[in-house]
Amino acid sequence: MNQVYSERFGSEDFRLNVRYYSVSEEQNFDTSFIKNLYDDGGAKIMIPVVTSFHSLFVFLFEAFITLLATYPIIGGFSWFIGAFCYTFLFKHKQKDWDTIPVEAEPFITIMVPAHNEEIVIAHTIEYLLTKLNYVNYEVLVMDDGSTDHTPQILQLLQKKIS
Repeated sequence: MNQVYSERFGSEDFRLNVRYYSVSEEQNFDTSFIKNLYDDGGAKIMIPVVTSFHSLFVFLFEAFITLLATYPIIGGFSWFIGAFCYTFLFKHKQKDWDTIPVEAEPFITIMVPAHNEEIVIAHTIEYLLTKLNYVNYEVLVMDDGSTDHTPQILQLLQKKIS
């Protein structure tokens, strides 16, 4: 097999350097055509073939580097498309809320779980009681065995509100 290959495609040293081959049938039968094309620099117009693991690694590495180099461009373009879509697709979103008559509001319970929340619990409860645009509700705070001052803060808020 090696002898037939050598006769058809030239010496072993020449074969190791060749990374291109012709795909048309009449050219494959003429072994001198490939050698002449390679020697004349005509290999640029032929189809590249990965002939070894090294070539595959080089190809994958170059593809990875190209992807890394184009990432900022692709990312910027994606952000631009997103901003464009947001501007024109969501320009009709509702900005003002419809007021519901107090008689039509259902009674709701806002449940707030609290465990060691002494830093934010007072602000949270005050916000829920004063800033909501809703009338018919109650706030239920569940303290789950806090080890900080959350229970004392909740007792002070309960006395203050009641």
